[in-house]
Amino acid sequence: MAPILQLQELMKYTKPIFIVSSLLLASCSAVNNMDQMKNSTTSMQQSTKELQSSTQEVSKATNEVADNVSNTYFDLRQGDSLGHRADVIEKMSKEPRIEGKIEDAGIYIMAFEFQLWKNQREDNLDKRLGLFADATNEFMMRIRSYIPSNHDMNVTSTDSSMENLYAIAIALDQINPTQVRAAAKSGFQTVSLLTLLQTSLAKKADLNSGIPTDMPEYVLNVLKSEDAAVYLLQTRYNFIYAMVLDQLSHISEANLLVKGWSYMFGMEVDPSAMNLVQLHDLNQWLQKAKEERTFLVKAGQHTPLDSTIENFYAKLSVKKPDLSANNLSPVQAQEMQNLVKNLESVTKN
Repeated sequence: MAPILQLQELMKYTKPIFIVSSLLLASCSAVNNMDQMKNSTTSMQQSTKELQSSTQEVSKATNEVADNVSNTYFDLRQGDSLGHRADVIEKMSKEPRIEGKIEDAGIYIMAFEFQLWKNQREDNLDKRLGLFADATNEFMMRIRSYIPSNHDMNVTSTDSSMENLYAIAIALDQINPTQVRAAAKSGFQTVSLLTLLQTSLAKKADLNSGIPTDMPEYVLNVLKSEDAAVYLLQTRYNFIYAMVLDQLSHISEANLLVKGWSYMFGMEVDPSAMNLVQLHDLNQWLQKAKEERTFLVKAGQHTPLDSTIENFYAKLSVKKPDLSANNLSPVQAQEMQNLVKNLESVTKN
């Protein structure tokens, strides 16, 4: 029994030691764990910093790539449109027929970079105003090279340079299909070169008290060459009248004797010989001419008529259509009536 009592007595004194030792071991383990956690946290913080730095570098690289792509796109767009305009102008100058010149002029007008504006990212409103300025600056310089120094209104010349002017005047309202699609997608208003010229001339009244600081550069470009812009719009409606007259009478295909006779004694045209599409097309052209003259009058400008064209229209006899004809639809009858009215108004404005 004595050994057992001694063992019990020994455990009585050693038990606290075991407990303390266990606590010390647990404390040491906890401290070690905390140190490890601290090291892990420090490592995680370092990794986070490295990740943030890496993310920033990736973001920077991405932005640089985006900038490079954007710059490359704009550089290519500018270069392609400029080169295309130069090529088509050269082609137009060599084109012998007025129909071919008008086609080339339309392509030239649609090749200006503002026609390719997308309203996305860097293609913002400021960019668009800049493109308007670039277009009017180039365009007004080119137009001046075609306009005769005496500014006489003449749309019957067969001079190639004058025919280039007629073609461009007719094509002023052309809008690139790319702009039409972008406008439908982004909800902005399409703009033609004709719009820019008219908007600029209409703002002339705003200069009575000086040049406003917020006056767009494209407006100033047009107003610097106001006489050229006005002459171009006058040429536009006069040449429309010439085209309509030729479609009605084919006078350009006649010999000199017939032309002379028609000029002196007049000629008769018969709208009933035309189908609905032809009648509608002629009325649309005459409406465009009327709108151009109305705009110029409101802008305080003169609206002269080419003397030759004025004489032909003054002596033009339009055969009254038989509106009761069985083969005449109500729509076609209305178009005929509109044509007669539009033709008669040419010399009355």
